[in-house]
Amino acid sequence: MRLSRIQPPAAEPVTLDEAKYQCKVRHTQADAALTRAIRAARELAEQHTGRALITQQWRQTDPCAPAEIRLRIWPVTAIDKVTVDGVDLTPADYTAYLGDDPRLLPNGDVVWQGRRVDVEYTAGYGASGDDVPAPITRWMLHQIANAHEHSGSVVLGISVSELTFVDHLLDPWIVPR
Repeated sequence: MRLSRIQPPAAEPVTLDEAKYQCKVRHTQADAALTRAIRAARELAEQHTGRALITQQWRQTDPCAPAEIRLRIWPVTAIDKVTVDGVDLTPADYTAYLGDDPRLLPNGDVVWQGRRVDVEYTAGYGASGDDVPAPITRWMLHQIANAHEHSGSVVLGISVSELTFVDHLLDPWIVPR
């Protein structure tokens, strides 16, 4: 199975202003670094949870598909295209279960078990950060602040404290693999 992003998100779940507020930054010198930290935090959250936070398009290719295909990036909002061995299918040829348990099943005479299946689909909570669950954006803000505060690879002279609740903010959102 191969997974590739066709269309990246058009926005980030956390705005630059939100990141600056979290980091207590009131100037523009850190804007570029904070913008990179926002993207890195989103990508890390998406990788850790298996979810697309902001609407984006994906292609999932299975060179030897099973009878039922479980899409890997959640929540799935639309199936855009299904191709079996290079032939486009119509929505009448398959059943799609969307949302947080997305599956794709062949209908009628269509059989794809053991054949190459390409599925293009749209996933994400919506077009803006307001659509993303609050615990995920809260986790991102903590990661951004941590990256801003400790931008070097070595931090000297501080005592380590653990905010375990931050680490567990993503737990309910992790897609079962």
